[in-house]
Amino acid sequence: MRNRVIKIGIWITLGLLLATTGVAFAYWKYLENLASIPGENNLRVELEIKRGTSPRAISRALQEQHLVSSAFNFYTYLRFVARKAENLKAGYYVIYGTYTPNEIIKLLQKGLKKELRFTVPEGASKKEIAGIIEKAGLVSKEEMLSAMNSPELIKEFNIPEVRIGKKEISVPGGIEGYLFPDTYQFAPGTKGEVILRRMHARMLQLIDADMHKQMHDMHWSLHQVLTMASLVEKETGAFAERPLIASVFFNRLKKHMKLQTDPSVIYSIANYDGNISKKHLTMWHPYNTYAIWGLPPGPISSPGLESIRAVLWPAHTADLYFVSRNDGTHVFCPTYLCHQKAVKQWQIDYFKSQKTTLVK
Repeated sequence: MRNRVIKIGIWITLGLLLATTGVAFAYWKYLENLASIPGENNLRVELEIKRGTSPRAISRALQEQHLVSSAFNFYTYLRFVARKAENLKAGYYVIYGTYTPNEIIKLLQKGLKKELRFTVPEGASKKEIAGIIEKAGLVSKEEMLSAMNSPELIKEFNIPEVRIGKKEISVPGGIEGYLFPDTYQFAPGTKGEVILRRMHARMLQLIDADMHKQMHDMHWSLHQVLTMASLVEKETGAFAERPLIASVFFNRLKKHMKLQTDPSVIYSIANYDGNISKKHLTMWHPYNTYAIWGLPPGPISSPGLESIRAVLWPAHTADLYFVSRNDGTHVFCPTYLCHQKAVKQWQIDYFKSQKTTLVK
């Protein structure tokens, strides 16, 4: 009888051990599977892990930010399955809700420094870009402008020298078009040249095969396209008008007319105060399209993708002129007589009525 009780006890013990092992094995597999499943939300969390923070505290922080479903499961996988609990480093991390637990663990081993972010809007000049980068706390404006004017960097970006009259001149500006307007992040201490290379690489990335084919069909270089696109960008903020503005410029070039675009005059003025005078319009400068024929030697701003596309696929019109309606849109005209009427209606009469309203 006693032997029978002992046998039953042994079998019960073995059964419990097997059951426990089975449960542990199933839980282990569950954790392994869980570590490869991405999250289902569009969160973007900036998480700072300070020196000395324990793996358990990190796991809790991840759960609190809804980046993992369970701090306990994450910590258990981290310590006993991945065995990386001692490899996590202090740092500043940007973690997205769609990261898997494994991806989070890999990221948290990098010890990243806090990155500084800045956004360059479409149509920004190099001076404006340099100011934006300085304000972000990365590089001083003077250092950025020095990097932008570096002959080595201009050569690296394949910005050509352009013939104006009988002289080959190095583009005094023009790097703007080669720096794509977008949002960027860099670690403190990043050099200006590194920032510019990233912005340039972004521009090259977005110029796709169809766009290169269209340039080839047009017999236009990338430099010409970026230069024209920069003029389009500065003339209108209305997306629908960009192919129309491009059409006007192309029509003017075909008729050997000067482009006469005010933004190029502004770019020519060293210390622009908001007013364009007759003296500015008649002053010779390689970027003043009232004084030169054809395109200026380089871009006057950083055009966005829509402006670049507008130059590659302009509208088909007979228009040669446009005048502002003072609301961000324009009236387009194929003849000078039509243009004169539009100027009278939208500039002369409009501003007279505004003054009358103010007097009242």
